[in-house]
Amino acid sequence: MPDFSSFFSNLTNSTLLIFALATLPFLLIVLFLIWRAMRGRSQVNQAQHWPFVTGTVVDARVETRRSSNSDGGYSTSYYPAINYEYEVQGHRYRSQRFNLGDAVGYGSSTIAEQKVAPYLAGNRVTVYYDPLQPGVAVLERSSPSSKILLVAVVLILGILLCTAVVMLAAFGVFGSMFGDVMNTLQTSVPG
Repeated sequence: MPDFSSFFSNLTNSTLLIFALATLPFLLIVLFLIWRAMRGRSQVNQAQHWPFVTGTVVDARVETRRSSNSDGGYSTSYYPAINYEYEVQGHRYRSQRFNLGDAVGYGSSTIAEQKVAPYLAGNRVTVYYDPLQPGVAVLERSSPSSKILLVAVVLILGILLCTAVVMLAAFGVFGSMFGDVMNTLQTSVPG
């Protein structure tokens, strides 16, 4: 059996402090992203019980948005933009929320055009609305941004795990631990 006390004795207080300080901001970001994703999932669950009415598409198009990056370059994203009207208890409302959560842009105009294609101007659509706030409505009771946030969480945690392994290896922690394991295996195997 390997002696894990030698593994932990190789971790000095400064090593643990450096690792904790290096990972703390990332862990806070992960917690924030998890909170946002869970909030989106909660909205989706609530929306499953929302009543619906038939509305009319006013116009549907793909919006192009450019954003600059730190290198001075630009990236372009394409967002489905669907404006629709609907009526609840004699009150007329207008909305452009496609689904729940944050708006999701696509790197390809083709994907955004495919999202918009079923929503031609004048088409009748099913509109799901919040019974407590009828002005809040969506065409799809989903939250793609929640899924994207969870993927980001997994990626960040994976990077943190890899960083921890590299950092611990740099401090020689694994050398002593694996040496202990190999010594144990060599002494326990008859030969």
